[in-house]
Amino acid sequence: MTRHLRRWLNDRALSENFDDEYEGRISEVTEEIIRNRFKGQKQLEPVIIFEDGWRLLPNINQRRSLIEFFGPETDEWIGQKLCVFRHCTQKI
Repeated sequence: MTRHLRRWLNDRALSENFDDEYEGRISEVTEEIIRNRFKGQKQLEPVIIFEDGWRLLPNINQRRSLIEFFGPETDEWIGQKLCVFRHCTQKI
């Protein structure tokens, strides 16, 4: 039954499950209506789904990098390996 739960790659998941770094192969890229917690409204967002069921909601910088690496057509992203890692910034 756990395979039917949505598992999101976020800061907490990366630190608790993957020692700060996840590598997976993209199986699908979809668009889903996601609630934006900062704006308090729902909007259509791209979601990357990996072969093992983990999901990533890429931020704007990640989206730009993905387009640079794999091209603007998400159909061409299928089968590509992607590494997601925590980037800790130090506040001064």
